[in-house]
Amino acid sequence: MTSPASRFLPAILVLSCASPLFGHDGAHGGGDDTTKFNTADLDATNSLTPDEFAGVYPPKVKPAVVLKKFAGLDDNDDGLLTREEWNPGNRAAF
Repeated sequence: MTSPASRFLPAILVLSCASPLFGHDGAHGGGDDTTKFNTADLDATNSLTPDEFAGVYPPKVKPAVVLKKFAGLDDNDDGLLTREEWNPGNRAAF
């Protein structure tokens, strides 16, 4: 006989394998953006370089796609993404 808990095992396995780093678009946009930003900010400067930003994307994503996304978020064109530029709709979270 199957236990009631075993009915939920497939869903638990799927959820446990999901990476908190990647959102619905393969980068940020889902989950906890504070955690994703902090994980990407390798040098703890509270800003992301293009290389740090690229680290949140799966390796299969082409560099040109990542750089285009970075440029679209870099509002002041200084070559760095601040927390505000990373997630402008969620300023209170930072």
